[in-house]
Amino acid sequence: MVEDPNTAFAQLVRCSPMGIFFYELDAAGRLIFVGANPAADRLLGVDSAQFIGKTIEQAFPPLAATEVPARYRAAAAEGVPWSTEQIDYDHERIRGAFEVHAFQTGPGRMAVLFSDITARLRDQRALVESERRYRDLFENANDMIQIDDLSGRVVYVNEAWRRRLGYVDAELGRLTVAELLHPEAVAAWESARLRALAGETVERFEVVLQTKHGESVFVEGSVNARVESGAPLWVRYILRDVTERRELDRAKDEFISLVSHELRTPLTSIRGALGLMAGGVLEPLPERTLAMVDLARRNTDRLIRLINSILDLEKLEAGKIVLRTELLRPLELIQPVVEMLAVTAAEARVALVVEEVDPALGVQGDRDRLFQVLTNLIGNAIKFSSAGETVRIRCRAVEDEAVFEVEDHGPGIPAGAQLKLFSRFQQLDSSDARPRGGSGLGLAISRAIVEQHGGTIGVESALQQGSRFFFRLRRDI
Repeated sequence: MVEDPNTAFAQLVRCSPMGIFFYELDAAGRLIFVGANPAADRLLGVDSAQFIGKTIEQAFPPLAATEVPARYRAAAAEGVPWSTEQIDYDHERIRGAFEVHAFQTGPGRMAVLFSDITARLRDQRALVESERRYRDLFENANDMIQIDDLSGRVVYVNEAWRRRLGYVDAELGRLTVAELLHPEAVAAWESARLRALAGETVERFEVVLQTKHGESVFVEGSVNARVESGAPLWVRYILRDVTERRELDRAKDEFISLVSHELRTPLTSIRGALGLMAGGVLEPLPERTLAMVDLARRNTDRLIRLINSILDLEKLEAGKIVLRTELLRPLELIQPVVEMLAVTAAEARVALVVEEVDPALGVQGDRDRLFQVLTNLIGNAIKFSSAGETVRIRCRAVEDEAVFEVEDHGPGIPAGAQLKLFSRFQQLDSSDARPRGGSGLGLAISRAIVEQHGGTIGVESALQQGSRFFFRLRRDI
C-alpha cells in the first residue's frame, strides 16, 4: 500500500467492500499499478501483487484497446473523475462485468473503485428476457387482453384485441372503456372492475363490447388488478370472443324450439289415432296389424316424451318455470319414486334399498320437480345395473345441506365423461351403455332443476366399480 496504514483513509481502504486499485504516473507519463486493497483480490480471485510496477496496459491487456487508460490518466494528471456502469473483462483468470469510478488522490496519483456487477447484469438480462417472453405471450395470445389505468383509460391491448375491435395503436391513447362497451354492459363491467380493485380475482364475467364500427362482440373473461404496497396500479382483462358460439347456441335453441312445438301437436294427434285403432274403436284389427300399431304407439309416446323433455329444459334454462316450494321430508320424495320404479327394477332383477334417511331432515323444494330428479337418477341406476345388483338411496345431513345420494354398482363412468353427462344430449358412448337407450336429456334437466333450487349436482365414479350420483340442497332449519 502507498498510503500511511495509520491514517483513517488507509483504514477505510482496507475495510471497503469495493475493490480499489491505485495507480501513479511515472516520469514518462505511463500509468503504473502500485497497489490494491483486500477486497480487490477477493472480487477478482487473484493476487494483485503480481501487477505492481506494471503499466495498466501490461497488467490488464484487454483494456489497452479501450478508452480506459486515457480516462485513468486524465483522472491522475488533471483530476478529471470518470465513471462507467459497465466494463466487460475476460482475460486469463479475471472474467466479469464491473462498475468503475476513477478519481484523483493526489498529484499524478489516482484510485479506481470497482464492484463486480456480473450477477446483477445476469439478473437484469433474465428479467428483460422474461418480460419480453411475457409480452410476446400476451401479444400473440388468441384471447383479447386489455389493461386499463385507474381512471378507466386503455393503456395496453394485444393484437387479438386490436384485430377484433378494429382499432390501431394511435387511437388507444384517447380511448376510454366507456367507448368500448355496449350500453347494457356498463354495469357488469363496472361491477367486475370494482371487485378486482378490491383485491378479488373475478374468474368469469360476460359483457358485450362494440367494435370501432359499432358491431356487437360478446365476450366472457376474467379480471384482476395489479397491486403494489396495498394500492392497485392497473386492471387487466383477459377476454374471449364468444360471439360465434352465442349465435350458434341461439340458432340451435330456436331450431329445437321450432321443431319441438311444430312436432308436438301432430304427434299428439297421431298418438290419439293409434290409441283408437289399438282399442278397436274403428274396427277389430288382425293380431299382426295390432302388434304393428302398438309398436308405432310406443314409439310415438317416446317421441312425445323427448319433445316434452326438450321443452322442459328450455323453460328451466330460461327461468320460465316457477317453483312451488314447500317444506319436504326426504322420505316423502324418495318413497314414491321407489314405489313407482319397483316394477322396472323387478324386471331388471335389481333391488332398490332405501337407507340412511334422516326423518327430521327437511328441505324447501318443489315436490314434482324434485320427484323428477330422483326418478332420473334412480331410473339411470337401474338401467346401468346388472341383474342381482342393488341400488342404494340415501339422504343425510352434511353441515347445512341435505345430500341425496343414489349409488349403483354398474360399469362406472370414465373421468373425462363425468362432467359432460350433465349437458344436453350426452350419454355414455360405449357398447355397454348405448343399447340402454335414453334421450340424453334427463341429467341436463336434473341439473337445471337442482340449480334452480340453489343446489348442486354431481357424480363420483370409477370404472368397473359403480357410480354415486348426488345432489345437495340447503337444509330447512
